[in-house]
Amino acid sequence: MNIANALAIEWLILKRKKPFWLVLILSLLIGTFVALTIVLLHQHSAQGETVHPVIQALGQNASAVAGRALWVSNLYLVPLLLLLIACDSIATERSSNRLRDAAMQPITRTVLLSTKVLSQAMLTVACAALTGLPAVMIGALYFKNAGPILDLGFAYLLSALGNLAIMGLGMCLSTVWQSAGFAAISTIILLVIEQVIRAILQLTKPILGIQIPEFMVQAFPGNALNAWTGWNTEWSILAIVGLMTLTTAIFGLLHMRIQRLKL
Repeated sequence: MNIANALAIEWLILKRKKPFWLVLILSLLIGTFVALTIVLLHQHSAQGETVHPVIQALGQNASAVAGRALWVSNLYLVPLLLLLIACDSIATERSSNRLRDAAMQPITRTVLLSTKVLSQAMLTVACAALTGLPAVMIGALYFKNAGPILDLGFAYLLSALGNLAIMGLGMCLSTVWQSAGFAAISTIILLVIEQVIRAILQLTKPILGIQIPEFMVQAFPGNALNAWTGWNTEWSILAIVGLMTLTTAIFGLLHMRIQRLKL
């Protein structure tokens, strides 16, 4: 069995999971709803030639509209569903022995893992596209101004890569726990702990008068996962490189875990 056939099978298995369709529909609804909301707010707030400053801050071009949609998309629900799907692809298949049966096929564990990672990467890109495309189209039709569309596209790619890194972390923990829910909760706890540590470090100067070097704070995984936010401010090379490094490290660890996993 070659990797193309294995990927096709994995994609079919992925499509049978209920969260698969839920996360796709949710992504489409977010992109459409946010864009329509911004357009309606602009229409109702316009007074002659002026627009209320708060409404104006939402953006007046297609890229700004899609940027707001991306921000809403990253507010926990879509990443959480993607995480559950990733954890389920390892933990549930381990507990039901489907992963063991797949490993007994004429296919290496490396290829088996690659098909899972590629199928989930395709899903994250599909979610990003379903969020971004309707938002850009609606924004462009109303504002007649595309804005920094290339920067926005790069932000969507970084966001998808960040979601894939979180999914990879969940898959790593799924090699420890045979419950997809417990693996997902463990992943969330680790991410929350990381945020708390970053917050404490950032408060050391105003509270204790201790200056923590900025590069130490920026080196934390949470900053790498938020690399996409630089599209409308300034790109952080450290965050982008950190995201790529983090993703590579997570999937390298996952590869080691899968090779040593007793099925």
